[in-house]
Amino acid sequence: MQSVTPDPLSIAADEARNSASNNEALLLQQRIMQQQDDSLDRLSESISRQRELSIQIGDELDSHIELLGEVDRLVDWGQHRLDGARKRLDYVSRKTKENSSLVAIIVLIIVLLLLIIIL
Repeated sequence: MQSVTPDPLSIAADEARNSASNNEALLLQQRIMQQQDDSLDRLSESISRQRELSIQIGDELDSHIELLGEVDRLVDWGQHRLDGARKRLDYVSRKTKENSSLVAIIVLIIVLLLLIIIL
């Protein structure tokens, strides 16, 4: 068997190719990392905007809760007043029914007196 000694030019060319390949891989990796950094920056900005929107929505909900509480209080007050008015109307209606027979009797007496006077 004969031992083959590598050619020094061939070894240098292989090393140059390996070095170029390593440099290309390093540059590719750096570009990928830069793209990932850019994506993370955009994601961070988006999350910050979402946070601000969430805070604004929460503030708006708080103000709506206050307004709904005020509306509820006013509705309760209006219902109380309506209940009072309904009680007064029921009283007037009851009194009218009680007095309607008395009024009918008085009207009939007046009609009878008029008939007696005319005839």
